Amino acid sequence: MNWTYLLDKIRQHLQKVGDYITRYYGAEEKFPNYINDYCSF
Repeated sequence: MNWTYLLDKIRQHLQKVGDYITRYYGAEEKFPNYINDYCSF
């Protein structure tokens, strides 16, 4: 199991979800920080 690859895929997926939520709700200032905090493993 390549953990670096797996974490990178998870990070990419969360960024896509965050971008979708940001567009849908217009919460630009909230979600990028949330994604960055969550992805700083």
